[in-house]
Amino acid sequence: PPLPSKEPPALPPKPKQPASNSDDFLDSELTKALIGKKQDHYLAKWRAILEKASGDPAKIATTRSWNWPALFLPYGWLLYRRMYVLGGIVLAFQLAYVLLPDSVPTSVARAFLFATFGLGVAFALYGNAWYLDVVRKRWAALRQEPDRAAALTKAKQAGGVNLVAPVGAFALVIAAAVVPH
Repeated sequence: PPLPSKEPPALPPKPKQPASNSDDFLDSELTKALIGKKQDHYLAKWRAILEKASGDPAKIATTRSWNWPALFLPYGWLLYRRMYVLGGIVLAFQLAYVLLPDSVPTSVARAFLFATFGLGVAFALYGNAWYLDVVRKRWAALRQEPDRAAALTKAKQAGGVNLVAPVGAFALVIAAAVVPH
């Protein structure tokens, strides 16, 4: 048979996989389920954060966005938003400060006091961005679930808020402060 005189036609382009861009994330029902209460508030904050960071995941965690609850009760806000590991670390630090014996030098007690205040300021400045990062990672994992209904159910279970954990943590701190040690 004769050889073709021209190049074979190019293959059609591969269909694009759904990108995990910011709009997909922010408009997703999974994201809303992961946030729970105050979805509109956090979605607006996150849009601003993503815009400041130009969508770059490496820049998101260092983008500032003020959060009043995180300033006054950082461990409470973290536990309420289901960021248990970080909330537990901050709670342990707060308990260490409350449980300092009277024999500890004043300079050490003041250092704990200023560090506690510093943690509050850090979480007030960066808490929204850190929360965005946590929810985005949870969203990415749930997005791999082939069954959309099951993914949404898991998002509702893993996300939202938990009022019991911060109330219990606050009660623990108050109890540690008032019970003689």
